[in-house]
Amino acid sequence: MDGKIIIYGFCLVLVAAGSFFWKYTMDIDEAQKEMLLARQQVTATETGVKQAKAWLNARKEAAALIAAGSVIEKKNEELRKEIQKLKDKRREIARLFESSLQRGRNETQGLQVREIILTTGAKYFNVKIQSVDENITVLQHSQGVSKVPTEELPSEILDRLRFGFIPGGAGTINPRTKKEGAFWVSPQVSHSITT
Repeated sequence: MDGKIIIYGFCLVLVAAGSFFWKYTMDIDEAQKEMLLARQQVTATETGVKQAKAWLNARKEAAALIAAGSVIEKKNEELRKEIQKLKDKRREIARLFESSLQRGRNETQGLQVREIILTTGAKYFNVKIQSVDENITVLQHSQGVSKVPTEELPSEILDRLRFGFIPGGAGTINPRTKKEGAFWVSPQVSHSITT
């Protein structure tokens, strides 16, 4: 019987050791699961911290850009006002120049000249300009009255008239070619024409 007790005791110890080992492995598995979960949480937290830092940096940059943008906008507004003043001044100068041109055109009507040589080579003597417009000029001269194309007048007279001139623009449309974009700058007014 002593042998049975020893065997029962041994089996009891074996069962106790087996259940302890089973509980121990279960605890280890549970600890590993918790550690894996903790690592995932740490990784997620680190990722969140990195994203938060990136977000803060982006917000700082955005705030700096907004501040810079407001400074630039203030300067742009000042420039817009200055540009508007310059445009207004340009329009005023163009109006004054246009009135000067019109006065010169008005003074050209009735102008008396000893001799006019047209660009075609035709010569007229003792000329009085009766009327002038952008297309036709009427000349009274020693041989009668002639209607001539305005573009054939000498450059000295065309310079006074400046038909096709765009005040405030880039120049004058060339009356000889009548091409857009072809600009003609008249030579200085010659004083060879006598009145």
